Amino acid sequence: MSARRNVDSSEAAWLRRLKLLFATAALIAVGLIAWGIVEAEPKALALEAAKVGMQLAVVTLVGLALTYVLQRVDDARQERTRLADVEREERHRLNDYRLTVFRAAVDAYHDVKTVRRRLRALGFAPRPADPPKGQRLEGFNEQMLALNEAELKFERVEREIAGQAHMFANAWDCRDRLDTATRFLRGVLNVWETDALLAPDPDKRQRRSLERLDDFIARGREKRAEDFFSSVREFEGAIRRDLLAPLPNDREADFGRSRPSHGRS
Repeated sequence: MSARRNVDSSEAAWLRRLKLLFATAALIAVGLIAWGIVEAEPKALALEAAKVGMQLAVVTLVGLALTYVLQRVDDARQERTRLADVEREERHRLNDYRLTVFRAAVDAYHDVKTVRRRLRALGFAPRPADPPKGQRLEGFNEQMLALNEAELKFERVEREIAGQAHMFANAWDCRDRLDTATRFLRGVLNVWETDALLAPDPDKRQRRSLERLDDFIARGREKRAEDFFSSVREFEGAIRRDLLAPLPNDREADFGRSRPSHGRS
C-alpha cells in the first residue's frame, strides 16, 4: 500500500509541475505579446509571436508525451497488480483443494491405525487358533466395517489424484504406493468377506487373507508382507510436496469439478 501511495503521489507531482509549466508559458506569451504591442514594430511583433507559438507547441508536445508515458506506466503497474492478485487467488484455491485431499488421506490413515489398535485390544494379536465368538466376533465385524470405510476413503483420494494429475505431480508419481496400500487393505477385508476366521478348513484364498490380517496387526519385525503404513506415509509425503509446488501450467483448471467426490465403489 505504501509503494502504491508513493507512485500515486509521484504522478500527482508530475501533473502539478506540468500545469505550472503551462501556466508559466502562457504568462510569458501574454507578456511578450503585450510588450510587442506597446514597444515593438509589427515585424518584431510577428517574429516574437511566432517564437512564442513554437515554444508553446514544444511545451504542449512534451507535456502530452509525459502524460502518455505516465499513463502507460500506471496501466502497466495496475496490470501487474491485477495479475499478482489473480495468481495469489489461484494459489489459495488450489492449495485449499490440495489440503482437502491431503486431509482425506490422513483421516483414512488414522482410521486404519485405530482399527489396528482395537483389533489388538480384542485379542487378535496374535490371532487366536479358535474361531472368535460372541462379543469378540461382533467387535471384529465392527472393526471390519470401519476398515472398509477407510479403504473407500483411500479409493476416493486415488480417484481425485488420477482426475487432477496436473495439480498433484508428486502424488501422481507416487500413486503406486497408494495402490499398494489399498490392495493391502482389500486383502485384510477378504478375511471378513470370505468368513475366513470361521472356516474350519480355510481354502487358499482364505489362508492368504488370514496371513494378511496377521501382517496388518503384527508389529514391524513380525511382518511378512509389504508394510501398509510405510506406503501410506510415502504417499502423504508426496502430497505434502505438492502443497509447496508452484501453480500448474494449466491455469484454466476447472476447480468446480475438483472438489473431492463422496461416492462409493
